[in-house]
Amino acid sequence: MKVFRLPEHCAAAPECCLSVGDRYDMDLARPRELGMGGILVDGVADVYGLPALLTAIPNLHQK
Repeated sequence: MKVFRLPEHCAAAPECCLSVGDRYDMDLARPRELGMGGILVDGVADVYGLPALLTAIPNLHQK
């Protein structure tokens, strides 16, 4: 299964999905083209900080 096809298998709209990676060209470019969100991280510390970042965004889970 291709990672970028995951929204289809989960019955989720691409705009409800998020790709996280440390290289834009490999990890984020294609998901962004498909309508997914993207977060570019600079290392493990950034990844560990994602839960706090994402919970701080109001109405994140609402369409």
